[in-house]
Amino acid sequence: IKIIEDENLHQYDLISPKDLAAEKKDKNNHSNPEPNKPASMPTLPKAETYMQHIQSRTAPNGRPIYINNDVEYVVADAGENLYTIAQQFGIYAYQLFKYNDVSQKDNIKIGDIVYLQPKKKKSTKATYQVAAGETLRDVSQKTGVKIKSLCKYNLIDSKASLSEGTTLFLQKQNN
Repeated sequence: IKIIEDENLHQYDLISPKDLAAEKKDKNNHSNPEPNKPASMPTLPKAETYMQHIQSRTAPNGRPIYINNDVEYVVADAGENLYTIAQQFGIYAYQLFKYNDVSQKDNIKIGDIVYLQPKKKKSTKATYQVAAGETLRDVSQKTGVKIKSLCKYNLIDSKASLSEGTTLFLQKQNN
């Protein structure tokens, strides 16, 4: 924590993956005429559409790998699908379909979270407040908790529609 504070590294927690990649490219091109002057912080997307990504490591191909609930994931780029992402990381596409609760006919969009490992059965956080229009899969992707576990903790069906403001449990409740 001291290193993070001393080096002011927390600023990178607020940068979107695309802006971070652009900043890295700028550094590689030496386009910053003052090397000791930090690059300006990019404008962040609206709070309701922005998810804070915490980078855990960088893949050999230079792609950032993020972590959520101790599960690694990447953010989908333009023109990607689960097959191309699986190929990049040397894993089978069927694993990505399973980890991300999608079928082969489903498409991913730019900015979608794609887990590279199985999600966890529970979260370190106790609850999650549902936003407008969110599905159980959306909550699962945002929290890194398996849909099956969310259904069990909240006594709901996997096809249940969620209402804005509903509080979902992300771990077993002690009654």
